[in-house]
Amino acid sequence: MKEQLVSADLLQNGLVEDVYLIYPNNSDDSSVALAVTHLSRPEDVSGVPVVLIHGQFSNRSTWFDLGGDGLASHLVHQGYDVWMPEMRGHGFSPVNQRYRNNSLVDYVDFDFPAIQSYLSTRIDSPCIWVAYGLSGVALTLALAKGTLSQNMLDGVVLLGLDDPRGAWRKGALIRALQWRDRKRGFIQGGKDDGATESEPYGVIHGQANPLKPLSLFTGRKQIREFTGGLAQLQVPLLMCSGPEEQPNMVTSHKIYQHWGCSDKSFLRYSNAIDEPSMVKSHHARNHVWKDIDKWLSREPGKSEDDFEQSA
Repeated sequence: MKEQLVSADLLQNGLVEDVYLIYPNNSDDSSVALAVTHLSRPEDVSGVPVVLIHGQFSNRSTWFDLGGDGLASHLVHQGYDVWMPEMRGHGFSPVNQRYRNNSLVDYVDFDFPAIQSYLSTRIDSPCIWVAYGLSGVALTLALAKGTLSQNMLDGVVLLGLDDPRGAWRKGALIRALQWRDRKRGFIQGGKDDGATESEPYGVIHGQANPLKPLSLFTGRKQIREFTGGLAQLQVPLLMCSGPEEQPNMVTSHKIYQHWGCSDKSFLRYSNAIDEPSMVKSHHARNHVWKDIDKWLSREPGKSEDDFEQSA
């Protein structure tokens, strides 16, 4: 796989930031290039590798803001080796030729496998993958389908799966229902609705999204195949759920229930304002980040009963 170093910087917070572009060439769109940011300490002491996957309408800023703050730098200071891929057309990943046709299927079948393949050339040990929102849904789809090898994962942390539309509900969701968004192929993001970037229409409203209110037989068959794949997983799981469960056919707790590995923990943040606040807020720093720290440092193979509660 072709690789290009885009930048290498020593940040004000003392961490080293290396940004790479990888060219998978594993789909019918050869223009796809994926940015992967490596955040580490200057001492170059490699800890347990953690892969952070950003949410919808966003980029690596989900985990790492312009000031160098966020869960990513927190984990590096805790001794972890952090990698932040950005999905096609987001952040430092250039807009691909077929951007308007992008969908969750592209993440599941092409992008996640390419990222895992690339990281296997840079890292000698299994990674812990952390994903937020719709990318978390895509990650579970990839694992259930087998396009992402569970043998190369040492754990999965999922956040904000119950209502991944919450980040843009105020405005963009309404606009998404209008014909012009469907026609132009993407939903315009904006500061007023909490969106950092635009998102291809198919990523949000494509048939591969199991959070859509499916009622037809084909949709229910898709859900059965999905949950059947989840039952085969033997990767430890920490599910961090938002304050309210939405009436979807697939929710965070349903994913948790179907997850095959016995080493799994569920935590619902009833006091969180919304799901985005579980990632970037005082509540996130004081509760969610600490719970992730605790789970990552737990004794392998043992589920923590005290996670089974609201926070």
